[in-house]
Amino acid sequence: DAAVRAEMCGAAAVLDYSDPQYSGRLLQLPRQDLVLDCAGLGTGAATLASLLPVVRRGGALVSLSSPLLRNTDSQGLLPGLLGSLKEFCCTNVSSLGQGGATVRWAYFRPNQSALATLGRLVGRGQLVAPPMKVVPLARAQEAYMEVEQGHMRGKVVLSMAA
Repeated sequence: DAAVRAEMCGAAAVLDYSDPQYSGRLLQLPRQDLVLDCAGLGTGAATLASLLPVVRRGGALVSLSSPLLRNTDSQGLLPGLLGSLKEFCCTNVSSLGQGGATVRWAYFRPNQSALATLGRLVGRGQLVAPPMKVVPLARAQEAYMEVEQGHMRGKVVLSMAA
């Protein structure tokens, strides 16, 4: 079960987003220094309304789903950059007024040292990798449909080997 696995990895609380009481339970948690949006919720009004109340004054809501790429793709480079900057500023002015937390966007970049550290932690059993299912490329559509159903645990890797 996912909740048990999360607790084994050190989670202090595990919430099920499909539970009808999810929002209420989320608001009952102690205020957090950092809320990290890894689910791709972004920084839209609905996300801010549900997550900012969980962040303590002076804390941060960090999203891995920046609108920067979407905005530059749809509006062009300069207008997209300016639109993203405006969105970032307006979101932070609003969030600071609502509870004193900042909203930030995070970006990925390759880092060999960090990957080596993760490898050492996995090797020592201090970091448990999620279960993986290796699927031949010929069954990619089947694997994709399984992932889209949303009930799969772990990761799917497509194998290019013949």
